[in-house]
Amino acid sequence: MEEGEFRLAQLCGLNIIINADDLEEVSEFYQRRGFFEELIALLESGLGLERAHMGIFTELGARRGPGARGGGAWLLGGCRWRTGDQAGLAAVL
Repeated sequence: MEEGEFRLAQLCGLNIIINADDLEEVSEFYQRRGFFEELIALLESGLGLERAHMGIFTELGARRGPGARGGGAWLLGGCRWRTGDQAGLAAVL
C-alpha cells in the first residue's frame, strides 16, 4: 500500500477481512493513512465473499453513512440485517 499497489493490497485484504478482529484492524490501517476510497473499494469487494463476516456491512455503512469522510449516505436495510435475513439484505442492496 505504501507504494500505491492498491489492487494487490485489495487481493490480500479480501483474505483478511473475513475475520471480525482483522476487519477492524485493516479498517484502522487504511483510515490512519487517509485511504478512505480504497477502504470502501475493499469492503465493497468483500460483500460477495462466501466467508465474509457480517461486520463488513456495518463497516461499509459507517464509511458511507451520513457524515462519513469521503462518502455519501447509503441505506443498507439495517432492520433486515439485524434479523439475519441475508437474502432480504441482498435484495435491498
